[in-house]
Amino acid sequence: AATWPLHFVDFEVAKNAIPHHRGMSPYGQLAFQWSCHTLRAPGGALEHREWLNTDRVWPNVAFARSLREAVGEEGTILTWSAFERTTLVTVADELTRFAVDDPGLGAWLLRVTGTKEVPGARLLDLHDLCRRYYFHPRMGGRTSIKVVLDALWAASPRMRARFAELEGREGDPSLGPYAALPPATINGTPVEVAEGTGAIRAYEAMVYGLERNDELARTTWSQLLRQYCRLDTLAMVLIWEHWMASG
Repeated sequence: AATWPLHFVDFEVAKNAIPHHRGMSPYGQLAFQWSCHTLRAPGGALEHREWLNTDRVWPNVAFARSLREAVGEEGTILTWSAFERTTLVTVADELTRFAVDDPGLGAWLLRVTGTKEVPGARLLDLHDLCRRYYFHPRMGGRTSIKVVLDALWAASPRMRARFAELEGREGDPSLGPYAALPPATINGTPVEVAEGTGAIRAYEAMVYGLERNDELARTTWSQLLRQYCRLDTLAMVLIWEHWMASG
């Protein structure tokens, strides 16, 4: 069962064939971004925090430390897959491999993810709940967060009103929130970040690519990444609130 406060969390992670940092293996993970929406009590104000690495450094320890600061020791951490748990387990393993002297961080990661030796994980996979217990005809048998959000968005004026309340802009019933993410232009080329692969490409362009020294381009990529990851966790909040209201 979920316990308050509720932390709705999403990660963005890149895995490159060619390592970008010393000590990394091929396809080692770069945990470069997280977003978190928190509800501290039923009917309470929704809080948003986020972290994005924008420098050419190995980000994983800073990623985990900033997340620990955001979600602390209390409440359930809700995700839309097992991916976030896998990412944190990998970061915990990396603390030893990269000789990071932070036993408190390692212990916190174990408390969050849980092991056979350390029970009581704080993570709750909403995708697993959806797959097991929820059906909507507009989903067409699919359970990705974008499909579920769009299905409920089209059918629920209450959800669209809640979105407008939180985001300060109206939602078009015929166009889901992901499709409505505003694009941008970088060096004369229209660009957007509206799914995970696009987020990885944006991060690579911003930190390692030809635009890494172009401050305007880096700022634009950062804005696109932040609005996309923020929507992923807001989507979880909207779906969760819809489920609770439908009871």
